[in-house]
Amino acid sequence: MVLLPLALALLPAAAQSPYEGVVVPLLEEECLIATKDPATLAAWREPTVASLEARAHLAGSFGVESRAAALGHWLTALLQLFDSHLDAAFQCPALAAQHLQSTAEWSLSLDHPRRARILIQLGNAFKFQALKEFASLYHEIKDTLGPPTDASLEAMPNAPPKRFLPRLHIQYQIMLGQLHDALRVQPLPWMRGSAFGRVEIHSICSYKPDPTSKTTLESPLLGLSVPNHQAYAQRHGYRYVVHTESALPDREAHYSKMYVVYQRMTGQRAHWAFQANQPEDAAPDWVFFVDCDAFFTDFTTSISDLINTYAQPSPGNSDFAHFLVAEDPGGINTGVFLLRNSAWSLRFLERVASSTFTVAWDQSMFFWQMVRGALEMGLEDFSYPPEVRLVHQAHFNAFVPPASVDWMAHEWRPSNFVRHFAGCPWQEQPCLQMMVETAEMAALPQTQQEELWKRSSTASVR
Repeated sequence: MVLLPLALALLPAAAQSPYEGVVVPLLEEECLIATKDPATLAAWREPTVASLEARAHLAGSFGVESRAAALGHWLTALLQLFDSHLDAAFQCPALAAQHLQSTAEWSLSLDHPRRARILIQLGNAFKFQALKEFASLYHEIKDTLGPPTDASLEAMPNAPPKRFLPRLHIQYQIMLGQLHDALRVQPLPWMRGSAFGRVEIHSICSYKPDPTSKTTLESPLLGLSVPNHQAYAQRHGYRYVVHTESALPDREAHYSKMYVVYQRMTGQRAHWAFQANQPEDAAPDWVFFVDCDAFFTDFTTSISDLINTYAQPSPGNSDFAHFLVAEDPGGINTGVFLLRNSAWSLRFLERVASSTFTVAWDQSMFFWQMVRGALEMGLEDFSYPPEVRLVHQAHFNAFVPPASVDWMAHEWRPSNFVRHFAGCPWQEQPCLQMMVETAEMAALPQTQQEELWKRSSTASVR
């Protein structure tokens, strides 16, 4: 399947590429820091040369296999950068986003839309990192010199641009939206059935004043979402465990979720749990993880219904799925996920926990481990490993505005399974007001939810 041998055979072999001499001038324009640090420059040299060689090969040769070989050469160099020199990619996030956008567009020309979508989703994480750095620089200028104006920026040596790469930004928005519309997972008809072993629900609600996560206030979420989680778990006979301390005290709470799940799947006691697991407890068969800012809103649907609907053996694969997560235009959101207790899941969690692909927090750590093994260029389009199943957001992890609007994602409606406040922090209004309203209406029948939802503050946020 992998076309690396084909790429090496078709692309001209040479001791030194004719494009070596332009690497530094190009990087001076695209990521100046790469030319100031020898290690970063060395790491970016091969992807830069490979991109130029691929374009030269494309212009001089024709046919699908030839184009696939050229892309394979470029993509292999990029993957090696991410595997071996990820810190260099973090140093130049906008450049990484540009490379991934170009390889995504090339994949589309080969009729590989799914590969294109994965590449543009990975690139979007780097673009977001570049945007954060851009915003941070502007805040530094504002704190030092006052609000920047066009005139003050023009007079400033080495001033940042007035806007963040507007062409790259809009091109990403177009590709993410269009590919999501074309390839999104559709909600399946619910399949109600028997239970599948022991299910536990886990959540981390660590919202104490914490300089690491820049939290200075006590959060009201423990009083809002935890009773919601408990009520849902009690309704279906599931054990619910809320963790009020992080497994990794020196990191933000979301980096602890893979450790929490791993501990329970191996039957260990999670000593940081509020309701600590006893050592003699049998390990659960499935663990459903839900963020503290997410609420169950369809109490009639069980986690066994999710398993029946989305995790059943598929054509060509006689085994149940191991990892269920909702997709959105930007990739996945790991605020809600379901893992089967299996050898595959334990290995997966080990890889996630050791990953340094933190460009978009824990989500990119999970996402990279989901897609990395299938990203090598082949004649067939990309496909997720059979152990992974994507779920429509309405059935798993629906968003609220403004994130649902800004991220072009599915917006929660009554009858959706979970309402997740991703991108809508409790410290801001009207996010907290919407959380209070959600906690009040979550367990109500759909008709009553509809009435309350129409009168809620959601409309004012959009």
